[in-house]
Amino acid sequence: MADFLDMPEFRVPLEVMPYFFDNGDRCYELPVKWVRRRDERFMGLRLITRRQQFGLCYQQLAGRYYWSMPNPSGVLVCPFVETRYIVPGAEFPGDIDLLILPYEGNELVLSKAMAVELKVIRASFLKQGKSPNSFGFTQAGGLMALGFPYVAVAHLITSDDSPPRYWRETLVTTVLDQTGLVDTPVGFTTDMLPADLIDRGFRRLLSRSPHDCIGLLSTYMEGEGTWLPSGKAAGLNPQMQCGLLQRLGEYYYRNPERFLLTPKFPLERSLGK
Repeated sequence: MADFLDMPEFRVPLEVMPYFFDNGDRCYELPVKWVRRRDERFMGLRLITRRQQFGLCYQQLAGRYYWSMPNPSGVLVCPFVETRYIVPGAEFPGDIDLLILPYEGNELVLSKAMAVELKVIRASFLKQGKSPNSFGFTQAGGLMALGFPYVAVAHLITSDDSPPRYWRETLVTTVLDQTGLVDTPVGFTTDMLPADLIDRGFRRLLSRSPHDCIGLLSTYMEGEGTWLPSGKAAGLNPQMQCGLLQRLGEYYYRNPERFLLTPKFPLERSLGK
């Protein structure tokens, strides 16, 4: 399967960088009902604003490319883009849940652009095996047909907690210094339901995926901590269209304020400060 490093690069100048939203900045204002219902739009925005979790997810979906990204680099993420604004006349899918444009230095790397279809999985302790009404593969197929270089499906999992009597003992340790030295592991009892749901969701995605080049992601969205996501890197779309890459650049030039800046490295280093 061809992947991120197998396609000739298409780059354009990054003339305007979006504003960087730092800790404490107000980024998005959402209706309360979106939050209470765990609406797909709320969950998508929650993912991209939790930068550590998003970085772990992008690492899964980008594969080798993520590890090859130089300093400075990162991604510009635009949530919930109406497809017709990029591909005039396109009716399906109606929107792109996450449009991810990588940048390196002062260039947009449009040949590594990725379109992600999101689905919220509303599980619970009593219904851990609940399947979504739609896995998102039909929409992903539509994005492939439109010519996006890389396409992925991401399942965002929400759930209640397990009763304490079902918690399990695990080992926990503390990192002592920058060399990676850790303290002696000790036993720790915790709710492992999130890890079980991530694993079950990813295996289900793998078994249902209709095309090997579609990236797959399963990640847990509740709580303050970050559970490691499970995923498979997207491969190069065999229906990729070079003309679409130019349109992606044009869309960014028209709407830089719609993109969330997510640097891979600390921003001070990325800006050469």
